[in-house]
Amino acid sequence: MEEHSHYAPDEVFWVVWSNPHGQRIGYTHLCDGLQCQCVAHDTQHAAAAHSFFGGDLDCPDARGAFRYIKSGTPRLMSKDIDIARKWRELLTSASIPLFPTGAAGLPTQMLEAGAHHDASGTCDSGESED
Repeated sequence: MEEHSHYAPDEVFWVVWSNPHGQRIGYTHLCDGLQCQCVAHDTQHAAAAHSFFGGDLDCPDARGAFRYIKSGTPRLMSKDIDIARKWRELLTSASIPLFPTGAAGLPTQMLEAGAHHDASGTCDSGESED
């Protein structure tokens, strides 16, 4: 599990993913909990993208980053998972200079918000707009 690698020693992972009695939670509950975290992160990052672009992901400043083509028809992303994935990509991409950046290379607005999710798509559930 990739989430496991976010915790340094094994013990730290299981402290987080154990019940109040110290017993490790079952696989199904673990997967459900991780999925809930992913959905929450995607919702937070999609909201940050909407906020950054003034609620209009199709504004000129977005440079079409949230657009895609489906069956030959241009569309605007609407699912949080896809908006969040693109937002994280924009935050870490040096090839798309959309934002004024701070010392860590992240937009200063996101540094203040404490963004911590990477662009690897760790929480991708396999669903997408296409």
